[in-house]
Amino acid sequence: MLFASTLEHALDLVDADGAIDDVFIIGGAQLYKEAVVHPNCEAIFLTLIKGTYDCDTFFPSLKREWIRVAYEEQPQWMATVYKRVRE
Repeated sequence: MLFASTLEHALDLVDADGAIDDVFIIGGAQLYKEAVVHPNCEAIFLTLIKGTYDCDTFFPSLKREWIRVAYEEQPQWMATVYKRVRE
């Protein structure tokens, strides 16, 4: 197990390993905000669990550079895949 105090530090550890191809960010809110604007973030796999919850923290809004490329809906959840469009 490795520990990193910032997103950049974690990505540096991944790069140093050399055997890791994909990185998944699983929260929290500040880490999501940093990750979705990071130049190496190419895709977002976003799952919404249906229901009413008492929450005060949410996934950040995505800018126009993100397009939806896949979507699936089930009775209890919705999953969406976004890809970044580069100009």
